[in-house]
Amino acid sequence: MASIRWDSLLPELRRTILEFLVQDDSVPLSRFVTVCREWQTLLEPHNFARIKITASRVDDLESMMRRNQHLVRYIWFCLELNTYDCSSCATAQRGYLDSIKEYWLGKLKFLLGGDTDDLIITRSFEKLFSTLSKWDPDKSSGLTLDISIYSPSDSEHWFKYLTFLPDDPSPAQLRQAVSAVNRDDARHGWVGGSRERAPPREAIRKVFQEILAEDMLYSKRGKVQWWDQLPSVPVVTSVLLRQQNRRRWDPLFLYLPLYISKKNKNLQSLVLFENFNQQYPAIVQHQHMHVVGEGEGENNIRIPAPYVSWMVARASRPLEHLAASYLADAGQFFELIRPGWVWPNLKTLVITSTLLEPDGDPDEIGTMLRRAAKVAAAKMPRLEVMEIWNGRKGLAALFRYRADRETRQATISWKASWGGGGGGKFKVMEEKSLHRAWEAVMRGGHGVDDVWSFKVVVHDNCGQDEGDNIKSHADAIEFLNLREVIRPISLHQIRREQRALEEAPFFE
Repeated sequence: MASIRWDSLLPELRRTILEFLVQDDSVPLSRFVTVCREWQTLLEPHNFARIKITASRVDDLESMMRRNQHLVRYIWFCLELNTYDCSSCATAQRGYLDSIKEYWLGKLKFLLGGDTDDLIITRSFEKLFSTLSKWDPDKSSGLTLDISIYSPSDSEHWFKYLTFLPDDPSPAQLRQAVSAVNRDDARHGWVGGSRERAPPREAIRKVFQEILAEDMLYSKRGKVQWWDQLPSVPVVTSVLLRQQNRRRWDPLFLYLPLYISKKNKNLQSLVLFENFNQQYPAIVQHQHMHVVGEGEGENNIRIPAPYVSWMVARASRPLEHLAASYLADAGQFFELIRPGWVWPNLKTLVITSTLLEPDGDPDEIGTMLRRAAKVAAAKMPRLEVMEIWNGRKGLAALFRYRADRETRQATISWKASWGGGGGGKFKVMEEKSLHRAWEAVMRGGHGVDDVWSFKVVVHDNCGQDEGDNIKSHADAIEFLNLREVIRPISLHQIRREQRALEEAPFFE
């Protein structure tokens, strides 16, 4: 059979073939770019659009991307911490003296400049920001920096359901992540692919341990100064800190988005989602371990620290989009705003509030919503959507303001998992003072001469309580139809975790 020359094919057919190669994620595109100049020209934008950078490769980023940096749209900054074996996956099993020995050896290693987890993080950030500071933002159509910090060992011991994936994984990546881990491991509570036994408290502490701890840079001032000495990265337009970051950030790590927004006028979007699972505190409590900041019972949720909400508010001022879930609170956010602060570009704001629950005080809820409207009317002239919500096992609630420019209509709406028709939480929506406050937002953003209408919508679930159907905050997000609060892969990971934790009782 005679061979067919590539250049003899119709241009439309050649393009169809190349598009098929792009969609087939089973073979890396890098294998095809060397076939010919045409393939290189058409495939390189796809090949370099999304890249993964690890701590071991961050030194090579500058040389690898010198010619193609303008093609990069997304960087998964994947900081893989040191691996660990069964001798340290749950340190309580090794005894008190072994734990003390590990702590002081780690401290000595840090002082001697060894490869501790904190040094991996700080060195990698320094090198990445040094490289990105040289990229020309005028040649880029926007760059998303997606930061993940984990140990590959986290999913190899007690937590088989954990996956570590880029923001938009391919089907092949999803399949590989699920199949890569041995789920038949009786030593770690897994039999025949199912969880038969809860992890010990020290195993939970291991995957949720704090990074960039207080003694890393010796003082809070030292940490702020460390962030400040990093170069600006104007090419970055969006930052993601997704839920798969199980390690607990030192709160001053939030200085990162503050630092980026302060030095980078191009940053447009910030999505912060502090994941949690209500079963872990219950397991720890049952195993008689006191957890600072946690109360009694499975349903206790940590109250966000006011200074974290303040830092998020301060960092968000140049943005067009902010989503801050669980690590910040709407009441604190609006109450702690300083007089001179404004959000001239902000179009969407999504934030959680612990007040929104069945037993929440209607007066406090009304005060918080009116304060939010006052801030929006005075300081957020381009605001189109504000969503204040809450969700966890057994409850979901959402207050939403939306201004639709096409229909010239502004709407405030309320939806909650609990029923009750004209119950107390719905009566808040009937208050004329609340209506006037949000009508002022509409007028402030679109001009008094514009002909706009204002509408109030309350979804009452026909008097039914949907709380029994809310098994986790992932279910709450779906029930409330929230779109800007979390990435789809994060929602998938939360559901996967919830299914695994429901396979066995909490306690033995």
